[in-house]
Amino acid sequence: MKHNLFITTEGRLLLSGIALSLLLIFFIIFYAVTDLHTAEILVLVFVAHTFGGRAAGIGLCILNGFGAFPTILYNFYIEVLIVCFTYAGFVYSTTNYLKVEWLIKFKLSNLRYHYWLKKSTVKEIKNKIISFNIPLHDCKIGFHAVFTNF
Repeated sequence: MKHNLFITTEGRLLLSGIALSLLLIFFIIFYAVTDLHTAEILVLVFVAHTFGGRAAGIGLCILNGFGAFPTILYNFYIEVLIVCFTYAGFVYSTTNYLKVEWLIKFKLSNLRYHYWLKKSTVKEIKNKIISFNIPLHDCKIGFHAVFTNF
């Protein structure tokens, strides 16, 4: 069965994020042609928001003479854009549509920790790994060697 990711809510949010990003790029290019200083501020505010600096983004707008309404509107726009990507990425990574190597390693290390903490059986850990749809050959050598007994 072929899955179409873009008919789900997360897919629509991802498409919305892409559309909002294209619109932002268009406005930054427009302002780069008409008013370079404004374009620089828009890019700096975006970078500040990307690294979690919401107050820094608002401060940059206010310090550069933007009014209250444009400041709030632009900063809200950037937040919505970021949330569209992060929510879709989070859901896709937890449902195994998006395979991220460091996230898979994190899941495996978390399982190893719980294995030693709870003293679970190897069979339980193997079933948990299989439930994540991770092939056993992706496990580290020492951890994989335990599963070859089954």
